[in-house]
Amino acid sequence: WNPPLSVAFKNELAARTPGYCGADLKALCTEAALRALRRRYPQIYTSAEKLLIKEKEVLVLKRDFAEAIHAMAPAANRSAVSHAAALPPFLQPLLSPALAL
Repeated sequence: WNPPLSVAFKNELAARTPGYCGADLKALCTEAALRALRRRYPQIYTSAEKLLIKEKEVLVLKRDFAEAIHAMAPAANRSAVSHAAALPPFLQPLLSPALAL
């Protein structure tokens, strides 16, 4: 980040992100930057014209991180959906020899 994040803010961010892995933190920073970009240039997704973006005008604020944290879930909190089902009773006699191995 330019300018770098303060140590106090990094500590606060660390306290608010337990369970986040490195990929989650990278996604969080990316999301915060995108929110800052959208805040500064709200027309970015609606305009067909090529925009001249002045990167020094895009400032990532504390609120961008807060909104990003609220919008995403860390990998540790996501659950995998299992589409498995119990073996139907009529298949058990057919498959039991193979399953017994």
